[in-house]
Amino acid sequence: MMKSAFLLLILMVIWFGSPLHAQDEIARLLQIAESDYKAGDWSAASSGFEAVIDRGVSDSAIYVNLGHAYAQQGRVGLALLNYRRAQRLVPRDPEILGYMASIIADRRDQSLPDNSWLDQLYRLTADLVTEDELGGMTLLMWNVTFAVVVVWQSGQVNIRLKSSLRLIVLGLAALVIPLLLLLGVRIYVDSAMPDAIVTVEQTTVRSGPASIYMDFFDVYEAAELRVLEVKDDWALVELSEGRLGWLPTRDIQLVRTSR
Repeated sequence: MMKSAFLLLILMVIWFGSPLHAQDEIARLLQIAESDYKAGDWSAASSGFEAVIDRGVSDSAIYVNLGHAYAQQGRVGLALLNYRRAQRLVPRDPEILGYMASIIADRRDQSLPDNSWLDQLYRLTADLVTEDELGGMTLLMWNVTFAVVVVWQSGQVNIRLKSSLRLIVLGLAALVIPLLLLLGVRIYVDSAMPDAIVTVEQTTVRSGPASIYMDFFDVYEAAELRVLEVKDDWALVELSEGRLGWLPTRDIQLVRTSR
């Protein structure tokens, strides 16, 4: 189902957040893409939404509609990619989770690895809050803790109140430290070992970063993996069950967005 209810809001954001010469062009591209979508011209609609995104617009409704357009073309890897991107912006949206689930249920293989403690800590927050939300909560708790420490260490409070403030500081620290850890894991994983999705029908995982290396196994469209290293036009990836190998970078796309 098309997320057209957000079109006006998106246009307003574009209008106030972009240079004047770019506003009209982005708005025009978006309206054409929406029109192609309503007409069922899925190829033109996907090209139009991609053009809007290429100009710096990052919005969950656009990613969802782009995912729908690719799904209608049978390009399930690109559909899941854009649903995942939408989820990063609104991780608790049940409709987006449903769209992803429908593709995951039918795909041939592979889910994201969750073998290491980093993977498990990352997943604790990734499906619940955005990185910005987690950062905002951490900053808020840090500022509250700092303010309480300042009052606690001032010489203008009595001994009984100081004792109470000390307990409050300990309680706040018990919240801030895990939040800092979770935020650090989110930032590290997204930058050093980002999620990616296979966007071609089938590709071969090899033992090294070239086609001359031994074939390990095949993976299929919409498979999810983690990129550990990039060398020339090849990516070292980790799949479920800790399997490692090299894929051509042209066969995958990173989930992370420009935001």
